[in-house]
Amino acid sequence: MAHFLFMPHVVGPENHITSPDIVIDKVSVVTQDQETCIPVQRLCAHSQLQALTNTYRITMAYALVAGGGGVLVAPAALIYPQGQPAASAADIVIARMAWRLRNVLEHFGKIGLSANAGGGSSHCSLSALPDPRQVITERDGDKLALPRGVMKLCAATTDTMALQAPGTVRVQLSDERLNRQLNLDVSLDSIDADRWGKQRPLPRYTVGPLGEVKHYI
Repeated sequence: MAHFLFMPHVVGPENHITSPDIVIDKVSVVTQDQETCIPVQRLCAHSQLQALTNTYRITMAYALVAGGGGVLVAPAALIYPQGQPAASAADIVIARMAWRLRNVLEHFGKIGLSANAGGGSSHCSLSALPDPRQVITERDGDKLALPRGVMKLCAATTDTMALQAPGTVRVQLSDERLNRQLNLDVSLDSIDADRWGKQRPLPRYTVGPLGEVKHYI
């Protein structure tokens, strides 16, 4: 089964943190008028990506993730080469910091979503994007619930930004009521960049400082 292992740090209303492991095997991008499934292997939580071309487009989003303790919400970004459709070419990067949706649902529309990339910026409130109460159709008692393994990205597809590689992007969720933020920071590096320079060294076989170890190679 193709899947992504999401290992978020979930910040509670009193800043207590839990760190569940969540398997995701179904990802979709939700806009005001449609929902499009995306291959799960395009989903990651990397802080650095390699760029195949110079110019990329950035679409900021918030993610809704199924969790045993309740749905999670986290900032995310769709990053894709300029001139190509996001649905077929985007890398989807999600932050490893998240909130429980139930703790912010009452004032959800007042939470800010912003992106900074390539010297430009974009900002909106989550009221401009699909509302979780419309995106999530199932309930666990009186609470919103997503089926196991599901992640839905609510993306600001009408407001994309350009980013030249190498460059950086930050997507932020900002909750003024609880005075806290969630940040996603991603660096986009040229695929031709090589940290080793002109000549890479040969690999070395090493062991940790555990004393004598019997080797089998």
